[in-house]
Amino acid sequence: MNLNLERVRELIEELEQHRRLIDEALKSLTSLENAFNGNGKAHAATTAVATAAATSGDGNHKTEAAGFACVKHPHSREFSARGQCKLCQSEYMKEYWAKKRKTRVAAPIEAAETDDASEYVFSKQQRCPKCGLTTRFRRDRDADPSDYWVCLGGGCELKVANYRIAVDRDYVPSDDAMQRIS
Repeated sequence: MNLNLERVRELIEELEQHRRLIDEALKSLTSLENAFNGNGKAHAATTAVATAAATSGDGNHKTEAAGFACVKHPHSREFSARGQCKLCQSEYMKEYWAKKRKTRVAAPIEAAETDDASEYVFSKQQRCPKCGLTTRFRRDRDADPSDYWVCLGGGCELKVANYRIAVDRDYVPSDDAMQRIS
């Protein structure tokens, strides 16, 4: 059994040497990539595998790998099941939803057949659960539960049966507001 333990230790040392070689190769490749991209003045990218100093039981200092790290976020050690850094994924999703929101706001609401304000009922001003804008909603005066409230800010549609939205009986939209909506 003592022989097996020694062999395991030898394998661990070999693997650590391989890891160091891979780290060095990765450093040189990232610096080459930066040079080709014109980032010669930028500092060298962090390695994909960070090392941490650890003290063994006999007091000797030994470096061992702390795990993989993202190039953009070297302090982050959390990865998704697909191997993407969680912080990178979060940034990507923020950008994605910001673009989605902009396209919704930019898209005009389809023109109604009539511009008569008396055919619509308007809600009190509140936050839209889909686009997040504070705005009013409108629906047909004779709408049934299968019809939709329409967000005046982003054009989102909310099913009347699924949302309890208070009607503002005193609100009278101006003509220019109705033209912007319709």
